[in-house]
Amino acid sequence: MLKLHGEPGSVRRYIAQNGDAHKEISAFICTNDRLAAELIVGLRRVGVNVPRDCSVVGFDDDFIASSLLPELTTLRQPRRRLAERATEMLLKLMEGKTVDNEIMKVDLIERGSTCFFKK
Repeated sequence: MLKLHGEPGSVRRYIAQNGDAHKEISAFICTNDRLAAELIVGLRRVGVNVPRDCSVVGFDDDFIASSLLPELTTLRQPRRRLAERATEMLLKLMEGKTVDNEIMKVDLIERGSTCFFKK
């Protein structure tokens, strides 16, 4: 597994320096949409076409996801529900009560950065 994170531009620089090593990878799943955007740009610069050569999936469905070319396939979190639930849990904890963990569903937003969903 490849973990890339850090300052803006770090993913593009990494791919530029190590692009040949990753030309055989068929898909990347990124921890957020900003990293996915940087990855797409970096791959393009080393001659890898997204989605023809590999697929890229982000996480968050940030505004950048639909601004990219190709548009980014991503996982959308229920941000409002997450905030509401976190607030409820925090208030209970502040009252000395216990809280239960909750797993919330994410939605796959299919766009053009993946070859899996082409019709």
